[in-house]
Amino acid sequence: MTPQLLVLLGWMFATGAFAAESSTEMFAGEALAGRLRDIRPDHALTNQAVLKIRGAEGRRQVPVTVLTLPGTSGWEVRYEARPTGGATEVLRILHSTNAPPEYRTSDSGPSVAGGAAVFAGSDFSRCDLGLEFLHWPKQRLLRRELSNGRMCDVLESRPEAAGTYGSVRCWVDAKEGVILSAEAYDDRLVRVKQFSVTNFREVDDQWTFSLSIVDDRKGTKTELSYDPPAK
Repeated sequence: MTPQLLVLLGWMFATGAFAAESSTEMFAGEALAGRLRDIRPDHALTNQAVLKIRGAEGRRQVPVTVLTLPGTSGWEVRYEARPTGGATEVLRILHSTNAPPEYRTSDSGPSVAGGAAVFAGSDFSRCDLGLEFLHWPKQRLLRRELSNGRMCDVLESRPEAAGTYGSVRCWVDAKEGVILSAEAYDDRLVRVKQFSVTNFREVDDQWTFSLSIVDDRKGTKTELSYDPPAK
């Protein structure tokens, strides 16, 4: 290490430059997470979708109806899965901008835990669908970089204490302000899940897309493929 570099590092430690950079990353990260939490629907939507599940037992598909219902103090996203030969499974996610999502499995029942509980036997957990990580207390903007040809802001989110995940990193389109992909890690920084938004296409002036998730630990994959919104 050269004397000039030693002097520079000594100056950075003495003046608190490292702490200032970290504080800037955290301030920018919280601002970005806040903007993502503030995205809310302005009208009701009904989507038909299909869960395409590839697991150890083979491949199967589960039809899903997704209802987006705006309200006065928040909004609800309701998933209704209808497996072949089985009962309909309902997951209601109640969103607000200033509190973590609330989960319910019926119209009148109490709130249930989020976390690692899976939806309809897929790789999507409740906390995945609820984007819980945006409400975690530690948000940090790491950098800006190209991802799949799009300039993205890389946001790292950490919970107060490791639970389902130790951290999540997501790539947010710098122009459109939407999440294009994400990776979840355990508390040892080993990646456990990968998320991506794929298959964007326009049909009759309406957009359709898919949400893909890969579980690195189990070697399984689920794709939630959306049809265009019902008119």
